[in-house]
Amino acid sequence: MISVFKFFGKLPLELLRMIGFIFSWIFWLSSKRYRLRFQKNWIIAKNHSAGAMEKASLIKAISRAGNCVFDLPKIWCSNDLNNNVEINGYDKIEPLLRQGKGLICLSPHLSSFELVPKIFSSQLPISILYKPSKNNHLEKLLKNLRPTKNVTMVQPNFSGVKKLLSAIKKGEVVGLLPDQVPPLDHGVSQSFFGHPAYTMTLASKLILLTGAPVIWTYVQYKKNGWRVTIEPWSLNELSNKNISEMTSEINQKVEELILKDPESYMWSYDRYRQPKKTLSQKTNENSNKLV
Repeated sequence: MISVFKFFGKLPLELLRMIGFIFSWIFWLSSKRYRLRFQKNWIIAKNHSAGAMEKASLIKAISRAGNCVFDLPKIWCSNDLNNNVEINGYDKIEPLLRQGKGLICLSPHLSSFELVPKIFSSQLPISILYKPSKNNHLEKLLKNLRPTKNVTMVQPNFSGVKKLLSAIKKGEVVGLLPDQVPPLDHGVSQSFFGHPAYTMTLASKLILLTGAPVIWTYVQYKKNGWRVTIEPWSLNELSNKNISEMTSEINQKVEELILKDPESYMWSYDRYRQPKKTLSQKTNENSNKLV
């Protein structure tokens, strides 16, 4: 599987995107579940966006969905992507790191978001929150191809959070996908395009606990590559905010970034699902009932 992935990484990006286009429509036509979720999430956002998505094309969004998958071999297996990537705002990172408080990088599921750690790790160490995949083949790929000498993957558990805090205290960069559905008891219900969505609180807790500066980094597709934009997030009066308020602000910012380029968002992601109790949580509940 890894050798096949590396083979695809040697193909031209234009060819990979053509394959992604074909894959997008095959999956759209063959999977009713995928199709209904994609349409539902698109319609929810469009109805809530007050006309901001009026000119956005659902057809184009469907066609681009496979890019996120077939861009991965190029992103993970290429040593040099300089000719394919336009970066805006990278010069704003160094002044923030000079504060000595670390840096929190938030990126939504927009375009080929896996490019973000690759960009940072070329110059800086970055620790990224990583949710293990239930697919064994994908998990193997993640563990073998995603990390580099400057990328540390941490899982969303107590040990992982300690590693993120340690990285921030050392003045390093940590990266999170704030629109990723967290495990049960690790989030709160907040509005996302006008509908309640179970939203991670870890990003809010890290911001409020450490006072580290925050940047938003988002990716957009270009004809022969990607455009990466880095925007510092001005957060005033942090001491007056609680976790719920901060989490709400994060969701609002994610919405804002999606509306900049709605055709490149991962609309197939099950953003509105409610996480289920894990086996260990059920076991603990049963144990407590016996006490």
